[in-house]
Amino acid sequence: MEAVDPDDSRVWTWQELRSAVVEEVPTAGTSGRVARLLGSMVTAAAGAFLGEGPPEIRLRLETDTESTVVTVYAATAGGYAAKEAELSQALLADFVAGTAHPGNLVRWGREHAAQGTLEPVVRETLLIAWAQA
Repeated sequence: MEAVDPDDSRVWTWQELRSAVVEEVPTAGTSGRVARLLGSMVTAAAGAFLGEGPPEIRLRLETDTESTVVTVYAATAGGYAAKEAELSQALLADFVAGTAHPGNLVRWGREHAAQGTLEPVVRETLLIAWAQA
């Protein structure tokens, strides 16, 4: 897991992470903050429309010695459905547990980057496939 920031880039191995939890994610079709299974979620798509910058996702990464919140840009300005967010959280948990390998996702991303952002149902199907690989 790598967080690239002009001021403070960080790298964690999956083995040293105790957990990786999605704390905030832009949701589709909502306004304001809403409680979700994964914690407090924010509608960032509206912020992007208003010129507040790209939608962001916040991850809490925990090791045996520290807890760090990392902000990353969302792949879609339209937000994520609850099912997609849950599948993403489950896949992150599998990466941390060592029961899934992020290499499958990385390879797919390199091979299909030119396609741009996929439709939600396609993203959900891919998340399920990656979790089962």
